Amino acid sequence: MVAHQLIKANIPFKVIDNDHKGSSTKVAAGLINPITGRRYIKSWLIDDLLPAALKVYKEFEELLNIKIINEQNIIRTLKTPKQINLWSESSTRPGYQNYIQEKPNGSEYEEFLKLPCKFAEIKRAYRIDISKLITSYREYLSNQNLLINQSFDYQMIDNNNKKVAIYNHTFDHIIFCEGHQAVNNPFFNSKGFQLAKGEALKIQFPDFKPKKILRDEIFFVPDNDSIFWCGGGYQWRFESEEPTDTWKNEWVEKIKEITSKNYEIISHEAAIRPCVLDRKPLIGRHKSIDHLSIFNGLGTKGTSLGPYWANKFIEHLLNDNPLDPLVDINRYA
Repeated sequence: MVAHQLIKANIPFKVIDNDHKGSSTKVAAGLINPITGRRYIKSWLIDDLLPAALKVYKEFEELLNIKIINEQNIIRTLKTPKQINLWSESSTRPGYQNYIQEKPNGSEYEEFLKLPCKFAEIKRAYRIDISKLITSYREYLSNQNLLINQSFDYQMIDNNNKKVAIYNHTFDHIIFCEGHQAVNNPFFNSKGFQLAKGEALKIQFPDFKPKKILRDEIFFVPDNDSIFWCGGGYQWRFESEEPTDTWKNEWVEKIKEITSKNYEIISHEAAIRPCVLDRKPLIGRHKSIDHLSIFNGLGTKGTSLGPYWANKFIEHLLNDNPLDPLVDINRYA
């Protein structure tokens, strides 16, 4: 996202990236969900985030000649009186009608579910094919000679020298976009981060090809090939980035509670998310080293947050536009 904004601003740059396999973006479902959580609340800033995201993802589609934007309504199951009442409250709040389907239709999931229930439906929800985007954009950067396929060594930075020499190139500014690896960055305080491991299965149900996404206790996110992304969870304590049988067995039990349909597990993946204590991004300049900045902490909503805040971030760096204090890295200084 940051690289795209730099290109639009005609700012020369290089991306240093070793294609880290544990990147959470590669494993993410890529959802933009306007109404979230157990209390059915509008996502923070969604009225601003959604148009910004669609604009940028359409630009990527045109630039890379790929299809990544998929509008898919989300069917939410309402199984208890409490859920039904909370949804009813949400549906009457000002501004929520833009995202709530007045007459929900969950018929394609009626036989899928073990137990009958009421349905709610969220419209203007999207699945962005983030994995395809990352692969295609990395190839684009390489073809444009903008990619340095290496790891970054923090010792290459001299605090007292505003010119940074790295891999035979000299730079005026370094922007760290490191995901969860930012906790090892010696230049930025890591106390705002609260890393969370997440895992996901890709599964396939024979002869079942719904168009909409299902949100029960867990997500079932169908893609265009009828492979379902099914994952999530927050593991606050973990020993490695690798997928675990413990999580897999727990998730299989969750699936079994929801549906009796047979399915095949296609893959099992895991990654570490750069979550933040207050659930807001961590972006901005270093408090004392002016030529260092960070763009991080997008957490579980990076697909929607990334385009909007990347634009605000670059405007801040280039034009000195003030950052919203809610996302400024120095709130944790």
